[in-house]
Parts: sequence; C-alpha cells; structure tokens
Amino acid sequence: MPSTLSKAQQLQLEAYRILTGLLQNDDNLFWRRTDILLAINGGMLTAIGLMAKLQNAATSLRAVLVAVCFVGVIVCVFWLFIARRSEAFYNHWYEQLKFLERKYLAPMKIFQIADEFFSKGRVKLGSEEFKLGFLARTVHMFVAMQILSVVFSFVWALLGVYLLFHT
Repeated sequence: MPSTLSKAQQLQLEAYRILTGLLQNDDNLFWRRTDILLAINGGMLTAIGLMAKLQNAATSLRAVLVAVCFVGVIVCVFWLFIARRSEAFYNHWYEQLKFLERKYLAPMKIFQIADEFFSKGRVKLGSEEFKLGFLARTVHMFVAMQILSVVFSFVWALLGVYLLFHT
C-alpha cells in the first residue's frame, strides 16, 4: 500500500478489498448452489419420467413417485430459503462497500455508481451514458431464483397430486 495513506486509510482500503472478495465469493456460491439445485430438480424429474413408464408393470411405484414429488417440494422450499439468505448476505456486503466508499474512501464510487445504475437504469461515466433495460433493472437475480424455486414447488405439488389421484 502506498506510504502516503494513513494507517486508518490502509485499514479501510484493506476492509474494502476483503468485502469485494466476500461479495464475489457469495456471488459464485449463489450460482453454484443454483446449478446444483437445478440439477437435483432435473434429475428427480428424469427419475419420475423413467419410473412412470415402469409403473404400468408395477402399480406399487405410485407411492415412490408421490414421495419423489414430496421431496421435490422440500428441495424447492430449501432452495427458496437459500436464495433469500444469499440475497441478504450479498446486500449486506454491498451496503458495507457503499458505506466504506462514502465514509472513508471518498474518491472511490464503484458501488455507489453501480447502485445508481441499477436503481435509475442509467448512469453517465465521463462523456458516455450507459442504460439498463427495464427487465434487467426490475428482475434481480435473487428474486428470479426465488420465483423459480416457487414455480418448481408448484410443479412438484401438481405432479404429485396428479400421480396420487390419476394413475
């Protein structure tokens, strides 16, 4: 670190570096978790499809099919909680970074400008203006994953009810 910075400024800059690392790590974890949960749902749907074909030969598979649907709902409920918790941590790190920029690292405005960009849908940097589309501004990744988990929960519940009463 440059020797022109005071000890307090060096500590704030180090905190900023740590927080950006935490933010990036949380983002990576979010997508890894999402990939895993999508794969689990896809695998269970594939298993349902394969077992449904076998069900003609063995009617005892109905209970297994319904149980898989029940597990699917449970997985999606956990997915919803995981997405909400991930969003909370991401927002926590993000707000701390904006605070550090405002309070201790005044020339830096990376996260403050990003916040303006996503809230207003446009930002001017130098002589160039950047615009963000309406959907990109209104549908946040965490909200999209929460909606997806709820949709999958309903699919599992409907499939389970169908299998329970129509096979």
